[in-house]
Amino acid sequence: MSNIELLILTIIVVLLVARLKSVLGKPPHPPKMPKTIRVISDKDGKILQMQLLDALAEEGKKKSLSLEEKMKPRLTSLYQMIVKSFASGDLEELKKKVSPKVFGLFSNAIQKREEKKQKMEFSLISEPKAKILTPLSEKTTSITVEFITEQVNILKNKKGKVIEGDSLKIAEIQDIWTFVKKGSNWILQETKGKELHA
Repeated sequence: MSNIELLILTIIVVLLVARLKSVLGKPPHPPKMPKTIRVISDKDGKILQMQLLDALAEEGKKKSLSLEEKMKPRLTSLYQMIVKSFASGDLEELKKKVSPKVFGLFSNAIQKREEKKQKMEFSLISEPKAKILTPLSEKTTSITVEFITEQVNILKNKKGKVIEGDSLKIAEIQDIWTFVKKGSNWILQETKGKELHA
């Protein structure tokens, strides 16, 4: 191999190495966020607006919604069991479903009724309407829920006479309850309530 051929070969190798460095040395492009298109149309199908959205953000919203759909019936069922147990004076059942603080308040009220030989009668007229007030994620350990219910509540003395409430009166009640996670279960931590309409 002549000197000229060797020089040409050396130049080619240098150029190839420089080219490889320029290609391999570039930082990778950040991945593009996937996009999705939301189409808003009227009742006749005419497109009114098109929105370009982050698919991952939409996925997060769907996940949060699915968590709410999962938790709402569970907490509504727990709400119904607690109010029924309180009305019937079932302390054993209440102890499993409420915090020690709430249990103390409930048990004191039940004890006072029993001492006076009073009986509470409670009826849910309609299915509770539940609204979760807390943003949800897989790590959520405390959930506040608003329950709107139609109830009939009466209190009778030992002779069976109604001393509080009216069996013909349907009251709309708002309860705002906070539940906390204990292991794999949820228990009632705090309660607030008021009558909206009668």
